[in-house]
Amino acid sequence: MTTTTARRSPMAALRRIRIPVFWSAWALLFVLMSLWSVATPLMASPDEPAHAIRAAAVVRGEFVGNPSTRVPGSTDVTVPKYVGDAHKLPACYAFRSDVTAACEPWPSHDTTEIPSTTTSTLNSPVFYAIVGTPSLVLNGAPALYGMRIVTALLTSGLLAIAFAAVARFPRRRFALLGTALVVTPMVLFLGGTVNPNPVEAAGAAATLATMMLIFRTPSPGRTLWLRLTMLVVSVFFLVNTRSISLGWLLAITAAAILMADWKTFFAVFRRPASWVAVGLIGVTVALVGVYFLIPKGLTQTANALGIGSSPSIAFFTVLDKTFDYGAGWIAEFGWLDTPPPGAVVVIWTLLLGALVVGAVVLARGRLRLGLIAWVVLFFLVPPITQAGLVHEWGYVWQGRYTLALFVGLGIIAGIALDDRFPDTVVPNFRRLLITGLALLGFAQVLAFAWALKRYVIGLDLYHSWIQMLTHPKWEPPVQWLVLTVLFTAVIVVAAWALYRAVTAHHDAIVAASEDHEPEPALSAAG
Repeated sequence: MTTTTARRSPMAALRRIRIPVFWSAWALLFVLMSLWSVATPLMASPDEPAHAIRAAAVVRGEFVGNPSTRVPGSTDVTVPKYVGDAHKLPACYAFRSDVTAACEPWPSHDTTEIPSTTTSTLNSPVFYAIVGTPSLVLNGAPALYGMRIVTALLTSGLLAIAFAAVARFPRRRFALLGTALVVTPMVLFLGGTVNPNPVEAAGAAATLATMMLIFRTPSPGRTLWLRLTMLVVSVFFLVNTRSISLGWLLAITAAAILMADWKTFFAVFRRPASWVAVGLIGVTVALVGVYFLIPKGLTQTANALGIGSSPSIAFFTVLDKTFDYGAGWIAEFGWLDTPPPGAVVVIWTLLLGALVVGAVVLARGRLRLGLIAWVVLFFLVPPITQAGLVHEWGYVWQGRYTLALFVGLGIIAGIALDDRFPDTVVPNFRRLLITGLALLGFAQVLAFAWALKRYVIGLDLYHSWIQMLTHPKWEPPVQWLVLTVLFTAVIVVAAWALYRAVTAHHDAIVAASEDHEPEPALSAAG
């Protein structure tokens, strides 16, 4: 009677539901990024006006434009007026944390073509051609929000590929957790705006996870075709973001080969499907490389910060500020003028730091070597890149530019720990997992609410959370409290889905260990 009732209970039926990891991850991440897109005032993210203007220009056939004579470092393009005015939207409150977004004018619906400028011409036009599509059928605010939604769709889809890839490893407890840890509030925030940065980071995560899956686990029959398709799609979006993305692809490929299982690696390249994928990736990289090599004729303004400085000074300056860039990996909102609450940074640093340090210390073989190499790359790429740019462009590096390397830390560390402890039963694993997920969920919701607070009542000593409830000065298209409740609900569902995925694998390990325990010896009395 009791057993039958348990089997028929709603919770038991709910636990039997099986949704493929790819589709569940895509749906949950897309909803979270869409909520961020609604919660963030239009153009209130790093360089979003420049990216929106570029998208509207590219989708109308203006792939490059002409170097601007009015604004050094920019390109003159022609776009609809409601897009061209994007620079004006956040001007009244950007970098003024005590001023709310209530002063921001609502975009017009004027589609008159006007001259404008953009600083994003050095990036591949492919991302902009896709994201700019809504501006062909919509105008005004709906078109700008539409561009954001397309960015969220691309970013969440690529992250879903990363989750689907790590979920196919034979051992995946820590790999799933590591992948979840690199989906920081910064990734979700940027994913809800018009910016190639989140697509670049998500593409790097998907490329790394899929490449390691192919090089480390057997891919029988059609499975290899499916995985290679995921890889080709991931690489396509990765390299069609910023010029440095070709460097990310090179680093990912080298790391994946270093950490490969050699038997599996050589078996993969004995099959025709692999060479088809190599050919497609090669053509994509070549075409993107040609665009990046085309001279754009852009020059930086003479008073740019640090322009003309010594490369060696720039190298050590950026190296010294390595951890100052940490907010750009975890959470830094608005025009990078809104740092997160300290609790968000502390929680993420403790959890991800424990995973990475644990893997560096405990992992073995080439996986440990690969992780150490990735950590070194993570710290050295920013100062090396800045040293090469400082003389002509000044100090341009930002923490968010390292997101493509940051996402690799959690993925590689998780895979390395799973390889080191494939069948180890971790004491109190469920309690530790619940605690970790609760902390992550709290940090995500706190970061979301904090960003809203900045725009609803401003951040200063005279405005509290109570005033945000009683006297809001600005409201997004959907009331901020409703957005926060929806965001919290989706975070809870995502945490529950991750808990199920991780504990299902852990329970299988526990069951296997119990099956292999020796039978207790009979006592003499028995």
